[in-house]
Amino acid sequence: MSEEQRPFTFPGELRTAQVETVVSELRAWLEGRQAGSVDAGGVTSVDAAGLQVIVSLARLAEQGGPAVRFRAFSPAVTEAAATLGIPLPSVEDAA
Repeated sequence: MSEEQRPFTFPGELRTAQVETVVSELRAWLEGRQAGSVDAGGVTSVDAAGLQVIVSLARLAEQGGPAVRFRAFSPAVTEAAATLGIPLPSVEDAA
């Protein structure tokens, strides 16, 4: 898989303490891309700050940024989003 095709994979911990690092990694991954896939299927722990990173990435794509396809959300992400009333972006088929 080429670097251009490599999906961005969120870390297991997506909490306030990790947000700054994750955002920095996301910015580097997004640089120069027109599209890409994002995987949050391995996230085991998330808080509101972590969910905000996901939602902000989806908004960036909606507002003309790189087209981002979300591959998966873990149960931790979907449960936290439901608890906080935060809608998640749609998950699209990788096909």
